[in-house]
Amino acid sequence: MKNKLLTLPGNFTYDELVTFESANAHELKKVSEEAVNDYIVLCHEKGIQPEKPFKGNFNVRVKPSLHKRAYMKALQDGISLNKFFEQALEKELGM
Repeated sequence: MKNKLLTLPGNFTYDELVTFESANAHELKKVSEEAVNDYIVLCHEKGIQPEKPFKGNFNVRVKPSLHKRAYMKALQDGISLNKFFEQALEKELGM
């Protein structure tokens, strides 16, 4: 996914990814910490809550009958239940 600029209240725009570069591995930790700290300071100055990274997993509660139908459809399609829900979310979100 390409970096996207997000516009926040007050005409504040920022890159949704904290990026950093280093010429060598020795300085990598230092520049990454500086980039995150700069991001936190910027958010504080603009009065916004810093975003936390998403892990890519979450619990969803559904009716048992829906769970069973989703499982059966995934089985029929030869994919995992996780893949089934990933595809369903992508379809719903137009991705």
